[in-house]
Amino acid sequence: MPLDNLRNNPRGEIERSYYFLDGLSLGPTRAAIPYGGNVRITERPPTPLERGYGWYFLRMQPTPLGRDRYFPYNPPNTYTGLGYVEIPHNEISEGMIVATDALSGCAIEVRYDRANRRYTFYHDRDGANALAIARRGGQQCLRIESDGYFPPAEDIVQYPCAIAILFIRKYGVWHVVASGGWWRRSLELCQVFAPCDVTSSTPRRRRYYGFFNSRTAPILLLNR
Repeated sequence: MPLDNLRNNPRGEIERSYYFLDGLSLGPTRAAIPYGGNVRITERPPTPLERGYGWYFLRMQPTPLGRDRYFPYNPPNTYTGLGYVEIPHNEISEGMIVATDALSGCAIEVRYDRANRRYTFYHDRDGANALAIARRGGQQCLRIESDGYFPPAEDIVQYPCAIAILFIRKYGVWHVVASGGWWRRSLELCQVFAPCDVTSSTPRRRRYYGFFNSRTAPILLLNR
């Protein structure tokens, strides 16, 4: 199964396939756990068209027993612009997936609290809360701002554009993978692409962003 391949070989699988969260499962997930939490991620059976293009859609089912995690965009009644989920080290398992809502201008950040041995994954609305995240403490492991994934302006010819970023735990590190898409009402009118990193002088498209843990150098892709 493609999802098993993604859990077991994140880099190899994302280089040949595209993964997104199924929109039909996002609404119920947000309603059940609006502030994020444990989920069980499964694969929606692909249509022949989806399978032919290598497009796969993941469903989330909120459950206290789920080994995967979800963290939201802009949770209700918080007024902080930060959605996040905390994962204690003793709850991390090989092959687990951490997912969030699609990005279309936001930033994403991960920090590690050594004292409490805990990772925190942040969805930073509009990328405007870097200082607030820093004030919460912890060692910065990753920050990807919109220039790290959004296509150059001249390439954006259809809206809305959304980027799915997933974190998969394998071999003691978190692997960062991404897929992009321009959405329309029917899948036949959807264009899928590899996100574009324009944070350096040499823009490049990529679906694998590397890996990190509490001992590696941080992955930093900041707006120019």
